[in-house]
Amino acid sequence: MLPLILLLACAPDPSGGAADLGDDTGSGGVTPTLTVEAEAVLSEAIDTVVLVSWESEAEGEAAVDYGDRFQHRALAELGEDGLYRATLVGFPRQSVASFRVRHGEEVAEAQSIMTGEGAAWLPRDPDVTGEGAEGFVVTGFRGEDGRGALILDRLGRIVWWHDLSAYGADAYTSRATLSPDKDAVWYSIIKLRTAGADADAALGIVRVSLDGTEVEHRGMEGHHHDFWLHDDGRVAFLSTELEDEGTEDAWSFDDLKVLAPDGSTGQLWSTSATQPAGDTAAWLNHIEYVAETDTYWIGAKSKNALYVVDASSGETLHTIGHTAEASVTVDEPFYEQHGFDVIGDELLLFDNGVPSRSDSRALRFSLDLEAGTATTLWEHSADPPLYTPMLGDALQLPEGRVLLNWTSQSHVAQVTPDGEVLSTWDYDDFEMLTFMRFEEALVP
Repeated sequence: MLPLILLLACAPDPSGGAADLGDDTGSGGVTPTLTVEAEAVLSEAIDTVVLVSWESEAEGEAAVDYGDRFQHRALAELGEDGLYRATLVGFPRQSVASFRVRHGEEVAEAQSIMTGEGAAWLPRDPDVTGEGAEGFVVTGFRGEDGRGALILDRLGRIVWWHDLSAYGADAYTSRATLSPDKDAVWYSIIKLRTAGADADAALGIVRVSLDGTEVEHRGMEGHHHDFWLHDDGRVAFLSTELEDEGTEDAWSFDDLKVLAPDGSTGQLWSTSATQPAGDTAAWLNHIEYVAETDTYWIGAKSKNALYVVDASSGETLHTIGHTAEASVTVDEPFYEQHGFDVIGDELLLFDNGVPSRSDSRALRFSLDLEAGTATTLWEHSADPPLYTPMLGDALQLPEGRVLLNWTSQSHVAQVTPDGEVLSTWDYDDFEMLTFMRFEEALVP
């Protein structure tokens, strides 16, 4: 794709949202005080990513304000060639991308460029009610025409993507996340749990720069479902192991491993310590790291339980659920749960439920780990009820909102604790989003 030089200014927005450029200032209601001749092109890899460059002797921190209300800001870097450069991520396909250069408190006149059509395998934009929280959702995608990692805006529209088809016919991603430095997206390469041993999937993790030009794959043997990217570059990930492989007594178990920046891998925790040979596998499926307590929280679908594990020693501190092994007992049972979020002394959880109930819901518990109790604060089901036997997620958002994803139903909602539905996104059938992360800003 040839780069598109900046040609458009204050053009109508075909996405339906006009940029707030003001009545007469041309810069979002702010009087321009800076003269800059900026050039903007679309990334050749991802044609909704805008690359802005300019030359200036102005003082103050260099940045670019952008978005339909100039609500986002990307910091710029000064290159050896004397040009400032910034990468803008957050524009939908085939929309007017408006931006303005700034140095300190001085701003230039607003400019704009039209974004591209996007890759052919991407799903269409969803049917939407209401408006989501200001920010972005980073997620995986699995559909009939393709698979990959996505970033969505507050209306569920795709603003960034990466195709993972190069990593195998049976590969897909269940987790995508923004890097701590906000310079790349990392996503998992896994296979279906029911896929055969010879499935075509380069298990591991992929790092993609925001402009899509730098791609790196790191292999992680046995990886499935989820990982956690630490600030120091370590990757904690779920893995399946085989005991007595090649014998009649072979059996599988799940564990938590840590991939170090130098490429070495070590096992931190394993279900084999509590899982007798031949017993039902724990089928781990979700992981959260809680920095305040230096613990990993790990969901086990087939055990209807969550494990709290010391991140330094690998010791199991608590088991949360309603079975005999639970050290923290919930007053409202959950079954085959997937995504969850730990918020202080509360637990927000996506309860997939059993097929006979046909109602996947969100549950929120107040936790007293020392007393061994988890008390239900509220629950929320779709109306009418929706059931997803795979994945599903529940995520705390700003302003008390909760993001819920019924994966196999292609339905996403943002709700309040009292049950008010603030926004919904409905994609086509079998266009499925996976585990999610929420980001108020995408770039440094």
